[in-house]
Amino acid sequence: MASFLADNRPLPDICFGLNNDDLSCLYLIEEIIKWGMANHPFTYAINYPYQGSILPNRKSENQKIYSLMLEITKAFYL
Repeated sequence: MASFLADNRPLPDICFGLNNDDLSCLYLIEEIIKWGMANHPFTYAINYPYQGSILPNRKSENQKIYSLMLEITKAFYL
């Protein structure tokens, strides 16, 4: 993966993927980070190196659906 990235930033342990038009999951990410930092030191990034998340089809435009993607490096859990 690192060979495909142009900016040479280090890869995080956890990537939180959010849709750019819906940042309502930020409070959830803050809670996950608080819990994780208390129990395990890890690095994280929002929308890096992956971005976005899969959003299921909405039945109506007014329906609220939250979508959050978690990408976790293999070294973190092995």
